[in-house]
Amino acid sequence: MDTLSDTTQALIARLWATFQPLAVERVGIVAAYLTTDACPPCDAATSAPDRTGTSPWAQARQAAHDLAGSLGSYGRPEGSALAARLEAVLDGHGDLADAPGLLAAIEREVSR
Repeated sequence: MDTLSDTTQALIARLWATFQPLAVERVGIVAAYLTTDACPPCDAATSAPDRTGTSPWAQARQAAHDLAGSLGSYGRPEGSALAARLEAVLDGHGDLADAPGLLAAIEREVSR
């Protein structure tokens, strides 16, 4: 596999410098949700989570989704994969107890 040219790497670094504050904000949205009484959003066996976009769960899920879709574009494919796993956990496809560890790993990717 070819490595990225110096010019391409420099461009990605400049773009990342612009995007990084938004990524940090998105990590914060998920972190805030994970530390509130709203987590988890519902008992998955008896009801469905709010998908209107206004609940803390919906905002955290969207933030994880956005991170999953964007981090790879900025040279952070591991962060993208971790965010996709976090999104799945928030959707009820995994153990919610894994969410803090996934978020910590995403935060490390975002901070580099």
